[in-house]
Amino acid sequence: MKKQNRNYFVVEARCGHVGRNNYISKFFPTMASSRKEAAQNIRNAPRVKHNDKFAIINCFEVSFEDYLICKANYLNDPYFKCHNHQEQEEHCPLIADSIKHMPIINHFYSAKEDKKENNEYQRRKEKEIMQYSRRENQYLDC
Repeated sequence: MKKQNRNYFVVEARCGHVGRNNYISKFFPTMASSRKEAAQNIRNAPRVKHNDKFAIINCFEVSFEDYLICKANYLNDPYFKCHNHQEQEEHCPLIADSIKHMPIINHFYSAKEDKKENNEYQRRKEKEIMQYSRRENQYLDC
């Protein structure tokens, strides 16, 4: 078996649970063989905006010492220590300064809006099919 080369990375990502169209930028330490793998690992991490196309802001390779410093900061960050909404409200004054507003790039930005648009599209298509089948039945009755 070939031994994979593991490097140390710090990934800056947009995290959620701070209000609609808002995000908080946080640094995640990770070990991976490439920048792409590191970014993919963090995209699937808890609290990261998974559905956001621009969830990964930056990804860079660091030394082992910098990795350990980032990991210590990550473990001591009150944002990551919260397990529920009430705990996050307690730490809100500490977190509130870091919250940024996310510009909406296009109309179909959020997953909720995508789902809503898809449901409306499905209803429109079903309505067209029903109208078409009624016309077909009218011609068959003659």
